[in-house]
Amino acid sequence: DTLASREELPRPAPALALAARVSPVPDAPAANHEAAELSAAAEPARTPAGARTPAGPMRLPPAPQGWDQGVTRVGLEAGEWPHRPLLCVADDPMSWYQLRSLGAAAVSDPRLPVTVLVNPGPRSTLQRSWVNQVPCDAALAEVHLGVGPGPVGQTDAAVATRFAELAASCAPAAVLLAGASYAVLQCGLIARELGLPVVRLDAGAGRGDVESGRGTLCALLDRASHLLVATGEDRKRELLAEGFAADALVAAGNCTARMLHELQPHLPAFSALMARLSPPRTWLTRAAVGFGLVSAQFDAGDVCPGDALQWLMLARSGSAELPLLWPVSDRSAAVMREPSVHVHLESAGIAVVREHDYLNLLSLLGRARCVVAGPARSLVDEATALGIPAIVVQLVADEPAIPEDSLVTRVGPNAPQFKAAVRSALQRVATEPAGTADLPDAHQEIVAHLAQWLAHQPVPAAPSALVEAAA
Repeated sequence: DTLASREELPRPAPALALAARVSPVPDAPAANHEAAELSAAAEPARTPAGARTPAGPMRLPPAPQGWDQGVTRVGLEAGEWPHRPLLCVADDPMSWYQLRSLGAAAVSDPRLPVTVLVNPGPRSTLQRSWVNQVPCDAALAEVHLGVGPGPVGQTDAAVATRFAELAASCAPAAVLLAGASYAVLQCGLIARELGLPVVRLDAGAGRGDVESGRGTLCALLDRASHLLVATGEDRKRELLAEGFAADALVAAGNCTARMLHELQPHLPAFSALMARLSPPRTWLTRAAVGFGLVSAQFDAGDVCPGDALQWLMLARSGSAELPLLWPVSDRSAAVMREPSVHVHLESAGIAVVREHDYLNLLSLLGRARCVVAGPARSLVDEATALGIPAIVVQLVADEPAIPEDSLVTRVGPNAPQFKAAVRSALQRVATEPAGTADLPDAHQEIVAHLAQWLAHQPVPAAPSALVEAAA
């Protein structure tokens, strides 16, 4: 602003139009080199110092290592949009599945606009996940912004510009956020900046996740939203205590519990799964009376690989109370093959198996006595929805065991603490989860809240005004 007024600055071209012109660079080094040379040859000569740059299309650098997979539309023709749709944003399989179920419930309510699912990431990420194995009850339109992991500056800019143009193109009635990722937060902030109503599902969740940073993301997502849908009256009261306005809060049933019942027919048989995983026979003998399921992974956002040995020693102390089954991803398995870790693993009495498919993990969870999770709290929500105790281990300063609620206990890096938490979990009688008929239809409750709330919202700006704001 000190160099030129806003009117004098060149305006960038719309992001989706740019995405259509810029093709991802193949992964082969030779192709990258060739593309870099072509890009350099096509770059115009530098403008002399002091001269103004003429306005024109903004040039994007070639996509490094294929992080940019381009925008993909499913069920939408180019340039055609439903009238003021409800944009539902998520980029992880569980949140995507919940939004699909919510969109299917919204179809039957004439008060709600057409639902369009938006994934900030690549479509291939969801296609390879378990969510693609479960059919959807309704044909919903999808938009995948195609931004995968890559250089933070470029991926952040791509998500922001593409979602801004998407919102400006279809002028949505509202934007609904699910999950807890930085890309989803970006979309929520862009929507709020454009003056669009923003709704947050599962508001108030993740407040205890200090170590992984998820708690901060969840709090920011809540603050960026105009309407917060909390799971249950207890969480709604917690948000009221945090200072949120009462007219910005509604309570609904547990979507996770409903989802688990819906997925039950798609889960593999436990006996067949255990036969395929083939844990050691000695472990199977001990696990005849029950086992604990470890959901932690040595990955970004969960347990740091450098803490593998400390985590293993904690798990070893708990395995004396209860045999532990530890399904691991390929990356976690590579960490466990390190000699300093593997030598302790063999004597710990923990069965480590290669498994990271979500539906298979749910099948194992159904037979577990407790769940042991890291800072990412994988499978904690699912466990509590099934009435199974969960222990969340955070490698921070030694703190006393903190019961978060009747089923979740948070402990620090303290072996006696961890053993006591496992012993306490074993003493609890797992509550029998309610049958499907006894569960409130959380999605219908949310649909009713949305319809009532949207009826009192002002009509969003016209598409032309949104295009100007997005630019």
